[in-house]
Amino acid sequence: MITTRPSPSRTDSVAGDVETPALKTDSITKSYGSNLVLEELSLEVQNGEFVSLLGPSGCGKTTTLNIVSGFLQPDSGAVQIGGVDVTHTPAHKRDSAVVFQNYALFPHMTVEKNIRYGLKAKRVPREELKERVAWALRLVDILELKDRYPGQLSGGQQQRVAVARSLVMRPGILLMDEPLSNLDAKLRAELRLELKALQQDLGQSVLFVTHDQVEALSLSDRIVVMNRGHVEQVGTSREVYEHPATVFVARFMGVENVFELTRDNDIYQTAGGLHFPSRLMGPEVSAVGIRPSMLRTRAEPVEGWTGWASRGEIRSVTYLGDTVRYEVAVGDETLAAISSDTHSVLDPGSTAYLHASPESLLPLAT
Repeated sequence: MITTRPSPSRTDSVAGDVETPALKTDSITKSYGSNLVLEELSLEVQNGEFVSLLGPSGCGKTTTLNIVSGFLQPDSGAVQIGGVDVTHTPAHKRDSAVVFQNYALFPHMTVEKNIRYGLKAKRVPREELKERVAWALRLVDILELKDRYPGQLSGGQQQRVAVARSLVMRPGILLMDEPLSNLDAKLRAELRLELKALQQDLGQSVLFVTHDQVEALSLSDRIVVMNRGHVEQVGTSREVYEHPATVFVARFMGVENVFELTRDNDIYQTAGGLHFPSRLMGPEVSAVGIRPSMLRTRAEPVEGWTGWASRGEIRSVTYLGDTVRYEVAVGDETLAAISSDTHSVLDPGSTAYLHASPESLLPLAT
């Protein structure tokens, strides 16, 4: 278990000046030939904030991280760390540290020597160096592993060493490039909790890259959803999950039922025959999303229901233990619905009535 203890020699604050963002990018653009990877991307990480860049492969999130760290130069735009313009500053002179996906530990060095390497390169005085390394070893609970080599460690232990090696530098911004992706699911879940607790206790500013929605939701103060080099939406975990702004964000956040709409007087309709009253949707909506878990599936219509309702036919039933998943055909559309009622399961081919509350209908931009 990661435990936090203040560094005995530390007099500064990781959080720094509350008035100046830990990180700010201003309209950074990057292309490789004719391939535009980032398009005028601007974002901020406040002091003590955990911000995740979330998106599929190729969306530009790792390129953003590499530009912030100094491993890549933007074609245009600027990068500030702690209010200082570092756009053209070499990586080793920036107030940042990186935890890589493969950890990038030196295999010929012990754990202790891996952690102290950056401090030696910066010529930190010997006594302070020893003090800070000991603090970092205790911080991530690997003091007993200090004389081992990376090849003698498990994946989770290596990840702790990589985090300690970065935190010992006391960076203004900690950059993390999918550091949990090489771990098994159980260990990944455990280390997510520990990493978040550690970040909060230290007040460490973090920019975190991931393609995993659960990871982003559980760790982040804010999420930046990226698509093809630009930002689709920025918000808290709850905002992005419960109120996705676009079709892309909705689908990426697991909203399976997404339909583009056209309006005919007081009715929005899909190409396949679904209908939504405008009173439930708002005046200008181009698409709608409904999470399967928000669809109530019944053998009979619910009397007095004031939300959205439709009748369809059960096409498939999948038992999932504590839930049942239905595929329901309505006209030429198919909707996924998940029910917690595992006792009164509807049969394939039977009629089903679908119900959704007005709050569960997600208006989306295309």
